[in-house]
Amino acid sequence: MISSLDAARTPLERGITLVEASAGTGKTYAIAMLVLRAVCEQEIPIEKILVVTFTRAATEELRGRIRQRLAEARRLLAGKQQPEDATMAAWLETIDDNVRPQMEKLVTRALYDIDQAAIFTIHSFCQRMLVEQALESGQLFDVEMQGDSDDIRRQVAEDFWRATVYPMDREACGIIVAEYPSPGELLKVMGRAGEYHCLEPQSPGVAHWAKKFSAAVDSLRRWFLGDGGGKTLQAFCVAHDAKHFKKPLADEENFRDFLGQVSDYLLEKTEQPPLKYLAFLHKEGLLEIINKKKFKTDAQRVQFLERFSLPDEEMGDFIAARKQLLIAFRRDFLLFLEETLQKTLEERGLLSFDGLIRVLDRALSDENSTLRTLLAQRYDAACIDEFQDTDFRQWHIFSSLFAGG
Repeated sequence: MISSLDAARTPLERGITLVEASAGTGKTYAIAMLVLRAVCEQEIPIEKILVVTFTRAATEELRGRIRQRLAEARRLLAGKQQPEDATMAAWLETIDDNVRPQMEKLVTRALYDIDQAAIFTIHSFCQRMLVEQALESGQLFDVEMQGDSDDIRRQVAEDFWRATVYPMDREACGIIVAEYPSPGELLKVMGRAGEYHCLEPQSPGVAHWAKKFSAAVDSLRRWFLGDGGGKTLQAFCVAHDAKHFKKPLADEENFRDFLGQVSDYLLEKTEQPPLKYLAFLHKEGLLEIINKKKFKTDAQRVQFLERFSLPDEEMGDFIAARKQLLIAFRRDFLLFLEETLQKTLEERGLLSFDGLIRVLDRALSDENSTLRTLLAQRYDAACIDEFQDTDFRQWHIFSSLFAGG
């Protein structure tokens, strides 16, 4: 059921409640208000209310806002101040006079204990739980935190490059290097892809698609060396002279560049395929550059295409194999990075920030986990800020601890 959040009156119910809000709509204010209500209405000690956000700066801001809200509430409950805003006024109206003294005591205690409030980033929460419950979590006592694992990640990327790219033939290697010129560039683009439960699509690895791509290139080159290549290039020249193309092939310099690059690649003089030009050897690509002023009807365009002996089947295989090769390359890299990075860190007795989440998630995966029982009893309420940034491991941690009640 979807309804508007009234931070002063919305019932505090057991279970999971998702609050959706845009930037600048008072999320931090609402969180502070909900913490105040949990202290007063549910009589939950401040140290048993977990608040998780995603930056250290945000934790300090939340702590300050919660402290401010508690202090204001104490003055209101004691009758020493009038409400400063409509939300506090609305909340105060819901509080019977006879329970206000007790609530004032609860708020006073919360203010005394505010430094013990469980306000963490996701990483500091995981670290605190693993350190304080080291035996139950199975975490080694002498593990060293490695906040910055960039050097190790670079080493892993270089190892993957040597093991994967070096053995490739020139055709597949040309495709990879055109997209990712170096291990560093690959890591820059893909290395922060984040955690994942599984990678889709499930498919054969990069070696399989490298062979498929090379076979597609061979087929395309056989077409070019046969009658089809000469006829098609001749048809392109005739069409260019008749101004049947729009840019880029309408320009003389670009057209000569097109002829040269396509011929050089298909004659094995260059390794990297001129993808933007090869696309014109496919029917769909050729249609994109036809001068529509010259061919205004579909019938005219079809008749124009018949002048070319286009390698549609060969180009279709080329395009599909290239796409799958890059997908497999990225997928294999992410799998290699995940496995090798964690293995390297463990061998060195190190734990990264992401590793904190992984270790706690793994420790909570056992249905009979003692750690799960201990942590679930430790907090009576939890508020997760910036929930849209929560990945599947973080969701498993919070849901396994708190979703049941």
